[in-house]
Parts: sequence; C-alpha cells; structure tokens
Amino acid sequence: MAPCCEYILEVYIVSLLYGPTHRMKDGVCHIGVIKDHVNLGFIRGSELADPERILEGTGKQMRHIKIRNMSDLFRPAIRAYLQEACERAGYEVATEKEKTVTTVVKRKSLPKRTVGTTRV
Repeated sequence: MAPCCEYILEVYIVSLLYGPTHRMKDGVCHIGVIKDHVNLGFIRGSELADPERILEGTGKQMRHIKIRNMSDLFRPAIRAYLQEACERAGYEVATEKEKTVTTVVKRKSLPKRTVGTTRV
C-alpha cells in the first residue's frame, strides 16, 4: 500500500493500525499485541471472503485472526487476506520503490481500574 501510514496506539493494549492515512476510518488492518497472542485484524473484515474459516469476530465490521506462533503467521492464507483487504479498500500493493512508511505514536492515558469496581 502506498503511501502506508503506521499509527501506534496504546490504550488497553498496544495496537498498530495500517492504512493510507493516520485516521482510523481509513485503516485497512491492525495488529493488537495481547499477552499470549497477537491479533491481525481487518477494519472491514466482515466483507472479506473467508474460505479458510479463520476470521474471528461477531461485530458489524471488524474481524481478526489470532496468531499464537510463527507457523500461524506464515500460513499462505494470511497474505491473501491482506491483499484482499487492500483491494477492497481501493489501495494497490506498493512497488519496491514506493515502500515507505510514516509512523505516529500515541499513548492514551486511561484512569486506573480497580479489580471488582465498575466505572459510572
């Protein structure tokens, strides 16, 4: 994807959003870093073909694939899902010459939660 923008956001987990701009609504995919796995998510994942039946999620738009080990990451289907997500969003795969990424990092402070309490 060219241009490619990487938006790194830490709220409850560290998330990396990829798209042509730094706006969430323009995002194509994201990576969520969780304690025991990584989610490879697709902003408009509900629109993707899922012949491998590996997309998870029940929301209106987002879907994700859980990556628990290196063999999960190197499944050929992963590349196909990424390519389809880019195509559906109207973005072309970048040529070698166009492969540049701009990065924005943002850390969002949230109030600390105490176990067993709820926010009002």
